[in-house]
Amino acid sequence: MRKYALCATILSLALFASPCEPLSARAWQTGRLVTVEISGQNSVSKSGRSHRDIWWTYTLRLKDRIYSAVSRESPTRIGVAVDDQVKFSVESNRIYLVDSRGKEHVLRVLRISD
Repeated sequence: MRKYALCATILSLALFASPCEPLSARAWQTGRLVTVEISGQNSVSKSGRSHRDIWWTYTLRLKDRIYSAVSRESPTRIGVAVDDQVKFSVESNRIYLVDSRGKEHVLRVLRISD
């Protein structure tokens, strides 16, 4: 019986101690979306099926700093307009960008320019 109680306790702690941070825990900044570019290439998988890889490159300006970041998570563009103010957070080599509906998207940092 104690064995099951211990397992249940450990499982509940593992579930509640998630590594994902809530939206409010990030150091959010407000900047401007400067450009959005799309690029891609045709690829062939190991099974022989061809497909197209698509990258969306976003350029963000925060005061005197320019961030270039790429997203491959979605074949469609993130719902933000060029020249609009955007809310984002920079953590290591990731940028967390909030779209117009409040959804958080993860981008990989390509370049930071001062």
